[in-house]
Amino acid sequence: MGYDTRMRLLYRLVSLVLRSPFALSHGSSITRDTVLVALDDTTGRGYGEIPIVPYYGIDARTVLGELQEIATVLRGQHATIATALRIERNEAWHPFVRAGVSEALVDRIASITGRTCAALLDQEPITDLRSAWTIAERDHRRALRLLYSVDARTIKVKTGFPGDVELVRTLVTADPSRVYWIDCNGGWEPAEAIEKARQMQTIGVALIEEPVAHDFAALQRVAEAVTIPVIADESVQTADDLRALLCDAPAARGIVVKIVKHGGPFATRAIVRTVREAGKGYLLGEMVESSVGTAHALDFGALARWIDLDAPLLITNDPGTGLDIHPGYVARIGTRAASVAAPVGFTPIGP
Repeated sequence: MGYDTRMRLLYRLVSLVLRSPFALSHGSSITRDTVLVALDDTTGRGYGEIPIVPYYGIDARTVLGELQEIATVLRGQHATIATALRIERNEAWHPFVRAGVSEALVDRIASITGRTCAALLDQEPITDLRSAWTIAERDHRRALRLLYSVDARTIKVKTGFPGDVELVRTLVTADPSRVYWIDCNGGWEPAEAIEKARQMQTIGVALIEEPVAHDFAALQRVAEAVTIPVIADESVQTADDLRALLCDAPAARGIVVKIVKHGGPFATRAIVRTVREAGKGYLLGEMVESSVGTAHALDFGALARWIDLDAPLLITNDPGTGLDIHPGYVARIGTRAASVAAPVGFTPIGP
């Protein structure tokens, strides 16, 4: 599986411009930074992505510093699964950084071997998915305009702030034919979470993500209080987190799976296996990522119970390509896991 040419690690920092303010419990923004990662040699290139999400304790300076260290480790190495696993298992680096580099390695290995990334990860092949479409807007009028602008069947609403129940009620009342999910991003306090969850269920919400932050006992109480699925997101990043969830919050119906928060595609594969063995489901999601990261996430879509892969639609300057994506729908064009519209502008790391 190896080859004899030396890999180069490159990066490109991109400021993603959002179509509308992206508001969640952690705050609101109109731009998000991301780092595209490339691993190349004389015969080709593989791509991955490292989104900059401040509430996960990561910034551009951290990313570039750790990429310098990883470039040293990769020097003289072959693009193999063993190399990807070595990167993913080094907890000295942020999981987002490990994930982006491992994505690029998997993409490169797939090209070398003529296999798909899904096959390398032992995942069922899939080319297209039905996805939720996200509204991250606190103003009721603007939220309604966003709702009316698309015909997506499933709408995910960012909540976890004062007035979120009223916002969701406005949307459901305006168009009760849609399926509505809410994502609290841990924004509810344990003392209010049960009552808010019950109100959301009464309104007609069909799924609740991360109602409370990193508190499995409180999550269990919320999940017991309603009949609709309650799942964990930010509070489950590692295998240890997942084991704790299964022990302390058995009423939770599952988790949100995101490649970057788990530290890479192979770590994600292990998480998915554990979730399914426990009889739970997973929502396949992503951060605010371009089509590069979204394409990698698509490989885990075949067995997902819920899908939320609309991030490229939230930005105006998607640097990635290779996806056919519309509100409520995402599909891969061709066989490559990820590619960029303009492969120039990458900066090599190291000599």
